[in-house]
Amino acid sequence: MKFIFIGIWLIFSTHFCLIGQQGLKIEGKVSNGVDGKPLAYANIYNFSTQEGTISNQDGYFRLELQSWNDSIRVSFIGYEDHLISPKKAKNYYEIVLESSPLLLDEILIRPEDDSYLVEMIHQCKPAGVTHSSVAKAYYELKSFVDGDQVELVESYYNLHSKKYRLEEMNFKTGRIALQPHENRFFTSMESSKVLIMLDLFKGSEFFPSNPLEMSKYKLKKHYYLFSDHRYLDENGDSIQVIAYQPKVKSGRFFEGKIWVNTSKKAINKITLIIDDAATHPFLPLFELDKIARVQMNISISYNTSGQQLVFNHMDFSYIIDYESRYEKEEAKKYTVKTNAVLYAYDYNSSFFIPLFDFRYQGISDYRKISAFPYNDFFWEKNNEYRLNDRLNTNDLFFNNLHSLTNRSIFKPNEYFHYGIFEHEFILWSENRLRIKEAQHDPTKDPTNVHQTTDLLKDRMKLSVKIFLDLNTYDDSTHLTLATVFDPYESKYQLTTDSISQCFINIFFDLCEIQKRILESALTESKHDPAQIKLIYNDFLKGFESEKSKYIHSYEKKDFIREMKPYNRMVLDKLGIDNLQIFLQDR
Repeated sequence: MKFIFIGIWLIFSTHFCLIGQQGLKIEGKVSNGVDGKPLAYANIYNFSTQEGTISNQDGYFRLELQSWNDSIRVSFIGYEDHLISPKKAKNYYEIVLESSPLLLDEILIRPEDDSYLVEMIHQCKPAGVTHSSVAKAYYELKSFVDGDQVELVESYYNLHSKKYRLEEMNFKTGRIALQPHENRFFTSMESSKVLIMLDLFKGSEFFPSNPLEMSKYKLKKHYYLFSDHRYLDENGDSIQVIAYQPKVKSGRFFEGKIWVNTSKKAINKITLIIDDAATHPFLPLFELDKIARVQMNISISYNTSGQQLVFNHMDFSYIIDYESRYEKEEAKKYTVKTNAVLYAYDYNSSFFIPLFDFRYQGISDYRKISAFPYNDFFWEKNNEYRLNDRLNTNDLFFNNLHSLTNRSIFKPNEYFHYGIFEHEFILWSENRLRIKEAQHDPTKDPTNVHQTTDLLKDRMKLSVKIFLDLNTYDDSTHLTLATVFDPYESKYQLTTDSISQCFINIFFDLCEIQKRILESALTESKHDPAQIKLIYNDFLKGFESEKSKYIHSYEKKDFIREMKPYNRMVLDKLGIDNLQIFLQDR
């Protein structure tokens, strides 16, 4: 059966529950008291453990307890807090949050001129340098086509932010699962990067405009502003909810609501909604495909940490009408719905970010995940936040026999001859690396492997890197090391024959030997992150030197003789005889 790969690329293609070991937990559903509908992404916080979670799109949550004496707060912006005192005989709670009491005197006084609302918004604009914050963050994305789930992305980051601005997301780890729909695959390659591209106060060419990015003049010109309601929050601060609507329905302006903390002159929350966006960050993968329509619904909230306003969460839902093979006889239309959420859940600690140098820009989440070895220890042992439902559907989808995952999606499989990318990051193994035949150049002698240094630099660059990650959970520390061949930095334009195949495999093997030397050196680090980084950085100096020394042996006249001592080293350390494998007749 032939499969067609369709990607919904971003322009660059450019809670979650604390999983503990104590066994005490509660679960439940959060709804609003107005119409009984679920409240997605409500905060559930355990005062005793000082840890929390958020509800999923169905209002469901699950939270670990330290004891049955814990005190739990359920909150949602615009609603009164609800306190839970857990009971041993009850582990499921139906929580109904009532709207915060309105300040009626403020609601009844509505000036004909909306200038006071314009001024409220303008006073929230950040001025000068703001405090930079770092938090652990969880990211989840699910895509559906015609109601069937086709994609799952789960990732963890160190999230760097300055007040309203997301500045950087340092990738910790991630996992992917895909399932085909009508012999096609749909992916969101750069979904997390779009969250950074959305700058509320500066605007972005990839998104419709919103009131926060505008001057007072432009705001009054392009938007109607309405006082929706006003209330006091749990801290006694006055919150003004402002509804905004574009004066012209052009697809170039969001509409929604803004929760302004008038006491602190800050934005607590904003929603951005558009039904048919004229500008958006999505592109079809193929020239014959077309994105006919994009609907977006974004909600962003902020919390106060000490005296600082910090990012809390962003949920980003979008629906794309996708036309495959546009205006062709075999054309098909699909509706792709994606729900993504980014949640900053811990500003008191941060992840050990894996040591691996991505020197090139624009690398997608998918490619980063493909470069890192799948970390069973992290996904099985970690006690980080995850968005949960009663059936643990993420685990079920990831472990489904019909799902392509990290373990299979980037390798040749039943659907993709080369894997999802034609060039994949390759982890060292005893399997031999095979490079494709190079284009024959009749001006060159195919038996001549001796090139000048300048030409060698121009035509050959082999990039192998050492991946290192550190995780500690359940009083156990796990160090992950891997030797990774980087196809995006590597270049090989010389003759491809048995000699060059042997040469490249010995090179890869020598890097693996160096990795094992590093592994031995790290036993003295006592798993101290600072010491590990120091040992790793010192190692890299010698590592680069050893690689260069071997590469330059390629210039020697009797190259096969030059390879023999390196081959003996590989045979002694790894038990692999590359000369025997590739050069049996020489």
